[in-house]
Amino acid sequence: MKSIILSVIAVVTVITLNAQSFLVADSLSFLIGEWKGSGTITKKGQEFQFDITENVNWAANQKAIVVNGVGVNSESNEAVLEAVGLIYRAHDGSGFHIHSVNGEGRDVISGLVSPKMGTLHWEFETEGGKIQYEMSVSGNTWNEVGYFKPNDSTKRYPFLEMTLIKQ
Repeated sequence: MKSIILSVIAVVTVITLNAQSFLVADSLSFLIGEWKGSGTITKKGQEFQFDITENVNWAANQKAIVVNGVGVNSESNEAVLEAVGLIYRAHDGSGFHIHSVNGEGRDVISGLVSPKMGTLHWEFETEGGKIQYEMSVSGNTWNEVGYFKPNDSTKRYPFLEMTLIKQ
């Protein structure tokens, strides 16, 4: 009897883990591919126009996604935005996380709020407030806006806007 109960528990565990893995692929598959576009970023009070390429690929047997983005100043041809992110589902099934590292070496791990087909929202604490990102994908178009929200305010200030097309 114990072996039957253990076998049932093992089967249920495998089915549950496979269902969670499916949710990663199903919920985030719209991101996979090469994306190109343009945008604006404000750094140290100065606004830059940039061309952006985002390469988004499966990793770890579709248990994670790697996002690698580079934005190049349209005039000087210098990188003004560079980051890599690893998106994955928590092993306990509690939600999705993103671990990102930018071109200046800063890294952060944050939760993805309500990832659902076509939309992502994530935020993290920074000096003096929060950085918030909102991204939506409709068809082959990716739109993303980054905001700074000061600690003592309900107002958000956009510092990044970009639109990309899936290639």
